[in-house]
Amino acid sequence: MSLIAGVTALAQAIAADFKALYAGKVDKVTGKGLSSTDFTQTEKEKLSAVAPGATANSSDAALLNRSNHTGAQALSTVTGLTAALDAKLASSLVGAANGVAPLGADSKIAAAYLPSYVDDVLEFANFAALPATGEAGKIYVTLNTNFEYRWGGTAYVQLVASPGSTDNVPEGVTNLYLTAARVLATALSGLSVLTAGAIVSTDSVLVGMGKLQKQITDQTTALAGKASLIGATFTGKVIGTLLSMAGYLDKTVTSAAATGTVSLDCSSASVFDLTLTGNTTLALSNVPTVSAETFCVLVRVRQGATAYTFTQPSGTTPITSGGTVPATPAANKIAEYIYSTANGTAWNLYAGPST
Repeated sequence: MSLIAGVTALAQAIAADFKALYAGKVDKVTGKGLSSTDFTQTEKEKLSAVAPGATANSSDAALLNRSNHTGAQALSTVTGLTAALDAKLASSLVGAANGVAPLGADSKIAAAYLPSYVDDVLEFANFAALPATGEAGKIYVTLNTNFEYRWGGTAYVQLVASPGSTDNVPEGVTNLYLTAARVLATALSGLSVLTAGAIVSTDSVLVGMGKLQKQITDQTTALAGKASLIGATFTGKVIGTLLSMAGYLDKTVTSAAATGTVSLDCSSASVFDLTLTGNTTLALSNVPTVSAETFCVLVRVRQGATAYTFTQPSGTTPITSGGTVPATPAANKIAEYIYSTANGTAWNLYAGPST
């Protein structure tokens, strides 16, 4: 081996020994000396993660990562933690007595957590379905009738604020319905019949009826003792007056078929209307008893398409037509005859022309 090769090998051996001797030692740093208190490389790497001015800890156990921390620490040592926790609500109070009501899925408080008066309208199928004992402050609705009730303490009382129709309002004891039957049966209390006169629009019903009754009473008094105009006898009355009054003072008897001998009952009427259906002879019967007075009868004779003979009553004296018996009316004609008597036997005949 040459000298150079030997020196090189020796240098390499010495370097290897130094490397093994100083393995894990801290390199010389300017400003630092080498002593037994110098940090090892591992210690240096640990300390290099600590920020300058950081609070010193007593041991490695205090430097554990917070996620791995298993040690106990008083809450009071954490700034603001106690006050923050005091502002929180314990989950055990949710839904509990003297606690708080939870929110449902609809973000609303369920009826079970609300006061009774909030859910004060309850619906039931019918009246029979209502609770046996109700609760004050609640309204109960029966769905089959839509009636509303409240609990009165011993029974349900129907609420009838707006019936919608008078047919749904029960009749009371004092204020009764005004029905037609009650109006007709109402006594005319307070009616006075002392004042007569014309009825005016400002009169009440009782005042108007009182005036009418007073007028009727006065007229009845004025007509008392006067002879009846129907079927009565007249003294000194001209025939024209009798004819003008006959249409509304006397009863008219109509015979639909006059044939043969026809007897007219003078006690039943004084105006007769006859339609001839065959040859006819007239007779007057049941003449009212008269004494120095005149009783008159009007007979209207009608002919159809066929003219029949008409014979006057016996004892008849024609006054008109030149003192001759008037001719029988022709077909489809009408004749009127007036008979007057002073004794019920002899008759005067007044005849008008046929029309």
